[in-house]
Amino acid sequence: MKNYLLIFVFLNLFGCMSKIKINPDYLKPAFLNKYYVDSIKIEDINILDIDFFINLPSNSGLVITIEGEPPFDRNVIKIQGTPKVEGNYQIEIKGEFRGGVMDGVTDFNKKYDLVINSK
Repeated sequence: MKNYLLIFVFLNLFGCMSKIKINPDYLKPAFLNKYYVDSIKIEDINILDIDFFINLPSNSGLVITIEGEPPFDRNVIKIQGTPKVEGNYQIEIKGEFRGGVMDGVTDFNKKYDLVINSK
């Protein structure tokens, strides 16, 4: 009986953990003065809160927006524009979604490198 209880507890704790899918695994490189567009897609889940942090200069020529269709209107992050500044930059996405253990709130995060090349 004790073994059944341990198995039940183990399955409840680890069998219900949620890891969301965020694609792509990496961003394609950008090139100076050439139009760039790429998107980061978070699977169709109920995102409660999302923030992104970037170290792009304000004159980079790129704009990052959160888009999507209701009820998943925070599930796409779009990067677009004509890069004006060469360099290696980071984009970090952090947020919360409902659907973790026992339908609780679960945090997620993912980091991307955005490389802007001269040629």
